[in-house]
Amino acid sequence: MGILVWSLMPVYWHHIALHTFHRLVYLVVTCAGFIALPPWSELGRPAEPACMVGGLALGEVLGHALELSMRKAHLHNKEIDVQRQHA
Repeated sequence: MGILVWSLMPVYWHHIALHTFHRLVYLVVTCAGFIALPPWSELGRPAEPACMVGGLALGEVLGHALELSMRKAHLHNKEIDVQRQHA
């Protein structure tokens, strides 16, 4: 369950347009924390840090895809508006 929450956080950060630098710094600090701190569950090491870091990476990829899709849709709508104004 925890990995789902950690996977959705980067998606949300992309959705609210959090600055790239701040998002990446948070990801690096969070991953370093997962690697350095003791495990939270019975998975133990190295499975738990690998799962958490993998979940964050998956969330970052999904968030990037969502952000790109939103940007393309916005550009497409703007192009349609410009074409309507010129017609």
